[in-house]
Amino acid sequence: MYLKRNGEFHPKSEPPTGFSSHTLLFDPKVERKILFVLDFIGSIQSQGLCDLFRLVFGSVMVGMSSCSYEAG
Repeated sequence: MYLKRNGEFHPKSEPPTGFSSHTLLFDPKVERKILFVLDFIGSIQSQGLCDLFRLVFGSVMVGMSSCSYEAG
């Protein structure tokens, strides 16, 4: 689930390639934690439970974003 390099744990998951924005979507420390959560979700054997975790996690990711979702 995790890779260990230089005595430190790193997530196996990576941010999507080809995705870019003029601002950071997540603070780098937050993004690292998100990737660890995605590793955990990917390790769940039950497809139904895995889907539930993805749904719940996706619903809270908006609150962790650095972007503003206010109507302009």
